[in-house]
Amino acid sequence: MTMDTAIQKATTNHANEVAIMVGKLLHEIMNAIGIQSFHFDLDETTARLADFIKHEKYFVFIGRYRI
Repeated sequence: MTMDTAIQKATTNHANEVAIMVGKLLHEIMNAIGIQSFHFDLDETTARLADFIKHEKYFVFIGRYRI
């Protein structure tokens, strides 16, 4: 069995996809610690992330694989 792996620099087009993963991570952390310590808004996070990527304040890399 072979696995193809690709890593690419995220663009503003990936902002929603990455924001969804951020939300899942924050919810996982809150469930693990039992404290609602983060407020997460998908639209706000997507917009902020798109702006950060556009202005190169954040560099995000996305890894994908196919089996």
